[in-house]
Amino acid sequence: MSPSSAAGGPVSPPSPAPSFARSAAAIARAEFTLLRRNATILVISIAVPIAMTVGTVLVARDAVDASGWAVPLTLLIALVLGMGVYMPATLSITARREDLYLKRLRTSEAGDAAIVGGVLAPLVVAGVAQSIIAVAAVVVFGGATIPALPLAGAAVLVTVALALLAAIATTGLVRGTEQADAATMPFFAFFVLSAVWAAYESSGDGFVHLLLPGGALLAVMDGAMSSELAQPAMPGPALLGLAVLLAWCAISAFVVRRTFRWEPRR
Repeated sequence: MSPSSAAGGPVSPPSPAPSFARSAAAIARAEFTLLRRNATILVISIAVPIAMTVGTVLVARDAVDASGWAVPLTLLIALVLGMGVYMPATLSITARREDLYLKRLRTSEAGDAAIVGGVLAPLVVAGVAQSIIAVAAVVVFGGATIPALPLAGAAVLVTVALALLAAIATTGLVRGTEQADAATMPFFAFFVLSAVWAAYESSGDGFVHLLLPGGALLAVMDGAMSSELAQPAMPGPALLGLAVLLAWCAISAFVVRRTFRWEPRR
């Protein structure tokens, strides 16, 4: 006997599970609404990075020439993504976990990737937008030139991914939002100070600084802003820097898999 005749009528097929994009978009819309209502997160993730961009351009435009913007731009991106993506993402994920929002979302039809992607979507948009503003500001108002703009764009996108993965990893190491603020400082300082160290060491023969995230970002930006990239061959340090950034993403992803929790730590 067919299912239709047993039920006394046609049986409707089960509704398909929502796609990743649809689930993530629904969660992201709710997150955008919550973000607009949180003045602290708005100031940290939007106003402060924009203020740093303006200040950096005003201070450095009279001190560097068109080819000397690699260091200021690298430090600016490290600060912008650190304060505009990494720190707010850590606080956001920790707070959502603490109020059991993540746990409730897991009872819905959305998959784990869609949940995390939706929650972090506003900060991804903000981070990419702020990076574009920073690059545009040093080009338009600082007179910088970036012959290999796609390479610089790739470095920014990978660094945004690193900031997000590092934020998710950090949430797995803290119990609540009270600890999250302080817990973000070590990686933030490590990233920024490694870029500062690389700025001083880049003229030497050492290469250890290239293995750190800030040094790797500087190597890529320096390559992207070098006129040598007009040639078909890409300089080795730029390739190495991009590979190192991807390696740090992989390390962060490994830590995420080992430490991330959907429920508050007890």
